[in-house]
Amino acid sequence: SLQYRGRWLRNIFFLCSKSIFTIFTPYPASGILLTEISGSARYLITIGCSEDGDYTVDFWLWTLGGDKPDDSFKVDKNSGAPVAICFNPDIEEHIMVAFQKYVYLVVWVIIHFR
Repeated sequence: SLQYRGRWLRNIFFLCSKSIFTIFTPYPASGILLTEISGSARYLITIGCSEDGDYTVDFWLWTLGGDKPDDSFKVDKNSGAPVAICFNPDIEEHIMVAFQKYVYLVVWVIIHFR
């Protein structure tokens, strides 16, 4: 939905009879600082602080419901606070992760082993 100035409002409407999967305290040092789910609800990205004080950007295949992230990378705390996570609407594996001083453009290559 849109606000009166034409900006998008973030809304979530979730209906189900039981919870399917929940992530409990992935970042004990800080809690989750920023999160975004892809338009298809297949991918979830979370950002929090690791014990060493740097930021950790975690990638989750949300439909699989794993206890640990499927991929991650560390960002130096000198990058500033996390500001935004954006998925490319056409290719959801292309992701922008923005901090106050740096922007990271990520192509998430998912390898499935049989």
